[in-house]
Amino acid sequence: MVNPKGYVPALQFDDGQILTEVSIIVQYLADQKPQSGLAPKAGTMERYRLMEWLNFVSSEIHKSYGPLWKPDTPEAAKQSAKDLLGQRFDYLVEG
Repeated sequence: MVNPKGYVPALQFDDGQILTEVSIIVQYLADQKPQSGLAPKAGTMERYRLMEWLNFVSSEIHKSYGPLWKPDTPEAAKQSAKDLLGQRFDYLVEG
């Protein structure tokens, strides 16, 4: 297992170090080739906005899917999760 947390993603380096969490890996990869434009320059407000969106997606959207993946989740809880996800996606579209 590459990720000591037990899930993906993980990026393992030749020296054995491991980076986890998609928002960190995305920024690391962008920083390796800053001229690519994959992410705004570090230290700029645009970069902080990117970090803001990445964190919103991972904490408010990704985690909200949890009840939908569990077969023993009651239908009412699944519907509540779907309603919350709808609100989160509305924010994404408007934001």
